[in-house]
Amino acid sequence: MLKSLNVAQTGLSAAKIAVENVSNNIANENTPGYKKRVVQLSELTLGDSRFTGSGVRADNAYRITSEYMFNNIMKENTKNSYYDEISSIVGNVEQMFKETDTSGFSNDLNRFFQAVENLRTTPSSELYKTTLKTTGSNLVDSLQNLYENIEQQESITYNRLEDNVQEINAILNDIGELNQQMGLSNNSTNDLLDKRDQLEKELSALVDIDVDRTDGDYQLKIGGAIAVRYNTNIREVNLVEDNTTQIDRFATEDANGTAIDSIANGRTFEIQELVLTGASNNNMILDSGITFTPNGESAIALDYDETEGKVLIDGGINGTEPFKITQEGVLTFEVTAQSNGDSFDFKTGDTITITTDADSDLTTFISGSANWTDNGDGTYTANSDNTVNFPDAGDSINVQRTVGTGLSDVDTTITYKFDNTHEVSVTFGDYVLDANGNQVDLDNDGVADQIDETNFIRALKYEINHNTYISEKVTAFNGNYEVDEDGNKIDLFSSDKFLVVEANQDGTDGSFIGRISITTATDGNDTIFKDDYQSVDAENKVYLAVYDSEVNVNSGIIKAQLENLTTTSPNNKIIDYKDKLDSLASALSDIYSKYVVEDNGSYTYGNISTDSYNGTKTVETLGLFSGSTVKTLVFNEEMVNDLDQEDLDYISSMQWKDDIDFDGFAQDGSTQEKSSFSEFFQEVRVNISSDKENNDFLKETQTAVVQSLEASYEQLTKVDSDEEMINLIQFQAAYTANAKIITVVDEMLQTLLGIRR
Repeated sequence: MLKSLNVAQTGLSAAKIAVENVSNNIANENTPGYKKRVVQLSELTLGDSRFTGSGVRADNAYRITSEYMFNNIMKENTKNSYYDEISSIVGNVEQMFKETDTSGFSNDLNRFFQAVENLRTTPSSELYKTTLKTTGSNLVDSLQNLYENIEQQESITYNRLEDNVQEINAILNDIGELNQQMGLSNNSTNDLLDKRDQLEKELSALVDIDVDRTDGDYQLKIGGAIAVRYNTNIREVNLVEDNTTQIDRFATEDANGTAIDSIANGRTFEIQELVLTGASNNNMILDSGITFTPNGESAIALDYDETEGKVLIDGGINGTEPFKITQEGVLTFEVTAQSNGDSFDFKTGDTITITTDADSDLTTFISGSANWTDNGDGTYTANSDNTVNFPDAGDSINVQRTVGTGLSDVDTTITYKFDNTHEVSVTFGDYVLDANGNQVDLDNDGVADQIDETNFIRALKYEINHNTYISEKVTAFNGNYEVDEDGNKIDLFSSDKFLVVEANQDGTDGSFIGRISITTATDGNDTIFKDDYQSVDAENKVYLAVYDSEVNVNSGIIKAQLENLTTTSPNNKIIDYKDKLDSLASALSDIYSKYVVEDNGSYTYGNISTDSYNGTKTVETLGLFSGSTVKTLVFNEEMVNDLDQEDLDYISSMQWKDDIDFDGFAQDGSTQEKSSFSEFFQEVRVNISSDKENNDFLKETQTAVVQSLEASYEQLTKVDSDEEMINLIQFQAAYTANAKIITVVDEMLQTLLGIRR
């Protein structure tokens, strides 16, 4: 009977613990991260088969959870946070581009166009001139305000990123402390596990994480990099900026893409300009060897693209580059008739060798022609431009042609143009002068050097490095340099190589736009841009690192922020919008700087195009805008006073011109995406709104996924007050029943004791 009393006592204790657990569940129903507890009841071990039982034991309370479902929630939550952050960034930018009927860049642009029209009707009106000055300056201010607002969003994003990295490290430290407490505690750690789960979920909103809780050995990875190891070994996450300095190389390259010792000097010819012009059959030089001396460039002609007007060759950067000549030398190629009567145009000075002539009729024709001189060694030299008809298919002539001449002309002027605001020039036959007007010794032999084809690179380098404005932004070198032990950059060559221009400040803050224009009387004008293969673009890279190793963040708020702060990221919305505005500013500056009007009333548009203009008309200078980016864009009000009727007619045509190129090169219609200034800006606005809408669609879809997972998870883990009330009634009844048993047993004991007395 005493055994029965003890069994009832265990029942009372178990029911009491269960009721206390129910009470705790109800109290924490709305506590974030709390998972309902269940008390595990088990029968006490029976030591003697003569007894019916030993009672019940209330083991530790355990949490109701599912690691699989929780890990999936964190994974999807990370994606959702990524879309949410992108939506915030793009949404803020979208607000900046909102316009009313009277305000916004579109209205400022229309007012500028109207001011031009008004002045065009009365060019002498001082009122209209003042209005044009005001609207032009307002146009620049409006564009720069948009750009500054985007940069402000960029700055806000970076500041938030710094805060988030600090929060990551704080969460990791908190997790480490919880793990330490759980390792030292002998009591239930359910509350600590709940707190750790909550911290993991908060961390998953920032970055993608992977948690391994196997056998109590806790490990947490961020982007695949271990951040918590052996429960309490915490590795700090660092924010790293790695900016790349812009380097422009005006150099050619060999077949491997390596810079060679030759400047891309503007005398760049493609095969069709030298060989195929006048050929009756485009295949007349295919499969023949093509070489160029002195630099030994060579290739095999594979095909002729009539649409592109280029011979495709085996060689060059990607196997389909046009064969190029970049200095004066001899081009050697083979011309072979594909059918009877094929013809080819030869140029004065061509030296030929007849390599195949089955019937000797080709030799007879050339040797008897007044257009050719027999050199007596089996070769002939053309006295004039002439056309040769090949009598038979298969007849073949080897041709040597001097090409690339022109840079040795005394009147050659080479100009380096910086950001479309400043420029320096060197002219063959002149001397470089220092600040005191003294002639400069370019090769350090003690004698001042006259500028010619052997030293113009060093002369241009000197002018760039001694221009007050340009030298603050960039430094020029003669070819690739070396860095000495003190960090100084030293030219390697004493003779001309190729022009290298490097920004003085790293990252996009030091970015610039430079080009070279060449003017000669004999060969005309040309424009050279940097070699894209050899040059280095300014870049800003921001990333997370653990132990100096980059962490590949795949999702989360941090991912969205890193993408929009790393300029090379294809998902960088901020840099995309800034680049579009820079393209607009560059086109404004270029197209309103210079122009040429032809006899038929057509125009050559812009500064870059007129740099290469070789016609007979005068290049007219406007200079209304200068600069190559939004930051450097300036409206030159003083130039308005010099506008005449012809200038205003040209300027006025811009508001209707719908084929403007915004690629930063010449206004030659070469790009497929052309539009007007108004259409281009509207397209920017539409793209921003489209980016916001597309991202929000993905965000809504991802939010639905997260909500669905959380609903299923909460159904399993969240406290249900109705269920808990049922449990309360159940355990209360158990407690009452066990108490009643104790009462009955007590009465029985009293009866027994009374009988003995």
